[in-house]
Amino acid sequence: MDAHKPTTGPYKLALDRGLQLRIAPDSGRTLLVRYTVKGKTAGLQYRLSRESGKGWGQIRLAAGCAEATRIRALARDGIDWPAQEANRLRAEAEAREVKDGDDGLTLAMAVRQCVDARRRAKDG
Repeated sequence: MDAHKPTTGPYKLALDRGLQLRIAPDSGRTLLVRYTVKGKTAGLQYRLSRESGKGWGQIRLAAGCAEATRIRALARDGIDWPAQEANRLRAEAEAREVKDGDDGLTLAMAVRQCVDARRRAKDG
């Protein structure tokens, strides 16, 4: 993988069945998983969450191949895992917003509460 150098534009290399390495002009290496769910291939591509490489916070090629195999196996069973994961994360974010927004505070009310809490007797 390290032998492939960046060019003026991004390009992709096929590494395994359904697994591609995208090399960006800024030397960023991203693993892409292409999969088919119930015969639909149009645009079904999932970018693995971390950059490819051997450093801290990067995903190794073997782990990327294992993840691609898992996603493709789920897709063969008719499960679009990346779409389900995106929906789950979106639902969690909406639930957090609803939970945080229940108090009905506006910015002005929150500032007033903060000022009142910090005001001392000598401040008036």
